[in-house]
Amino acid sequence: MDKIIIKLQTYKETLASSIAFLEECLSLESSRVSVGATIKAFEIAFEVAWKTIKSYSEKKGFDNVQGSADAFRMGLKLGLYDEADSEILLSAIEQRNFSAHTYHPEKAEQIVVFSRTFLPVLKKLVEKLNAI
Repeated sequence: MDKIIIKLQTYKETLASSIAFLEECLSLESSRVSVGATIKAFEIAFEVAWKTIKSYSEKKGFDNVQGSADAFRMGLKLGLYDEADSEILLSAIEQRNFSAHTYHPEKAEQIVVFSRTFLPVLKKLVEKLNAI
């Protein structure tokens, strides 16, 4: 099997797992521990999502994806999601940058709230990738 296909399959499996982790964290009763776990789950899901899209882009012959913004824009061009979901994914970049400052309770809570919007987009992305 081609190395790119194996890499993409591994990323898709990891993305599904990270989505389950994020979903589980969001289902917990709110506490400092659950907020911290949700932020970590968000960070993992974010990183795996853009790297999965990058891997899919490489499979399609586009090897110029350099980072998360490039990946999320490329995913839109490749038809992995619509414009509205693309905006949420691009907004996730800002939220990911905020996650470095989670010692601010307001920013931490903002990431948790955003994660509830981010999760359905990730689920649709996995469904689309699995259908291709």
